[in-house]
Amino acid sequence: MENKELDFLEIKPNKVNNLFILLHGYGSNNEDLLNLGLSFRELLPNTAFISINAPTVCELGTGYQWFSLRTLSLFKILKEIKVSHNLLNNFIDKQLKRFSLTDENLLMAGFSQGAMMTMYTGLRRKSAPLGLMSFSGMVPDTIETLKREIECKPECFLVHGTMDQMVPYNSLEKAEFLLREFDVPYEVHSISDMGHEINYECMVHAGNFIRKICNNSEK
Repeated sequence: MENKELDFLEIKPNKVNNLFILLHGYGSNNEDLLNLGLSFRELLPNTAFISINAPTVCELGTGYQWFSLRTLSLFKILKEIKVSHNLLNNFIDKQLKRFSLTDENLLMAGFSQGAMMTMYTGLRRKSAPLGLMSFSGMVPDTIETLKREIECKPECFLVHGTMDQMVPYNSLEKAEFLLREFDVPYEVHSISDMGHEINYECMVHAGNFIRKICNNSEK
């Protein structure tokens, strides 16, 4: 597993100023989040969007997973997340090198499990990415794990629906607590009556965040 190559789809412009990594949710695949990249192309015309398949075939029998949901043990979940993190982190290093970019040009976004991987890996990069975006996710950490392992403090964007029945809405409050505890800059958006999804209101907030952090990086 350590040497596994992650499958991916990409949208690559002629001129690449930024790299945007997209991570899908449990039981989905890289085609799903590539659509998110398509939505951001007008804002980021000189950005390469790469949507990655999680490393393991999903236990549901369809799609892929970053970690199993058959256990409620945080210790076991974090152990699996770490394995996926190592693969993802190495993949990101290779892609940045491929485009002659650094973490200052790196954006990451994920949905559900992909959002958890975005936050876990993004906070452990040796240099801070340009931005991390979590849609209906959480920060899969404790104060103890972050105290040992946090490496950087990138700008973070978190959005969550109040009616989410898959990743409980209170995950947003827990994420805020952890980010505040370690002085990580963030903005949060609570979407009334939204379930486990990405709706139009999410995308409006996401677009505003991208405009804020990218500034002149696309020129």
